[in-house]
Amino acid sequence: MRLPGTHNSKGGDWIEAVVVRWHPERRYAIAQLEAWLAIEQIIIPGKEEPKPKPEEKPKHNGGAPRFYDDVPDLAVVREALRFIPNDDRKIWRNVGFALHAEFGDAGRSLWDEWSAPCKKYKAKDQDRAWSHFNPGGGITIGTLFHYAQQNGWQSPRRDGRSDSKTKTDAEDADELPPEAEDAIALVFAERHAHELRYVNAWGRWIGFEGAHWIEDTTLHTFDRARAICREIAFVGDKPARAVASAKTIVAVERLARADRRLAATAEQWDDNSWMLNEKNRK
Repeated sequence: MRLPGTHNSKGGDWIEAVVVRWHPERRYAIAQLEAWLAIEQIIIPGKEEPKPKPEEKPKHNGGAPRFYDDVPDLAVVREALRFIPNDDRKIWRNVGFALHAEFGDAGRSLWDEWSAPCKKYKAKDQDRAWSHFNPGGGITIGTLFHYAQQNGWQSPRRDGRSDSKTKTDAEDADELPPEAEDAIALVFAERHAHELRYVNAWGRWIGFEGAHWIEDTTLHTFDRARAICREIAFVGDKPARAVASAKTIVAVERLARADRRLAATAEQWDDNSWMLNEKNRK
C-alpha cells in the first residue's frame, strides 16, 4: 500500500499513487484492511500509449502527383516552365519554392531565367523571396509540373501503352518533334515581321495597326499563332490534332518571341519612328 502522492517505479515508469475511492464515514481495523488486500484485485492504470500522428499531406501542391521518383533533368523542368505564366505572384512564388526544394541554389538561375521576361520582374524581389524559401513547406517539383500540365504541358514519362516499345515524340500521334514547332515559329515570324514586335523588358507583344503601334492586350498575337497552326494542320502531312494542339500553339508563340525579326527593346519606342499609341511620323 502506498500513500496518495507517492510514486511507484516497479514497472519502469513512475506511477503516482492516487485515491480511487474515498468514504470518510467508514472506519476499518488493520485486520480488515489486510483481509481486503488479500482478496481485492488492485488495478493500476497503465501508461497511455501515444497515438500515431496521421501522415501529413502536402499543403500547396494542388493535388499534383509526383511525376518523378528521382531528381528530374533540368532540361525537362525548363521545358515545363515554358508553359507556366510568370505574371501571377502566387505561381511565381510557388515555382521558385519548388525549384529551391528540388535543386537548392542550383535552381536559382532557372527561376531567374523564367521570371525575367515578366514586366513585374525585380531583381530585389527575386533575392528576397529566394532567401526565405525553406524546405518542408509542402511545395515540391510536382507543384511546378502541375502548373505546367494545367497550361498544356505533357509529361514525357506519361506513356500509357502496354507494349515494350520506347516512346519518342515523333512516334506519338499527339506530339510534334521540337524541330517542327521551331519551323512553324519561323513561318510565323516571316509572315508577321512587318506588324509584330515582342519587347522582352515589358513582357508584351506590340502590333502595328495601320498608323501606329499598340500593345496587344487581347491575345491577338496568340490567336495569330493559332491561325498559322490550323493552316499548317490542314495542308501539312503531320497529324492535325498535334499541329493545332494548345501545346504547339503555346510553343510557337514562345519561340517567336526570340526571333530577331520580332524582338525589340524598350528603347526603340523612344524613337519618333517607333511611337507607341501615336501615329507613325514617317
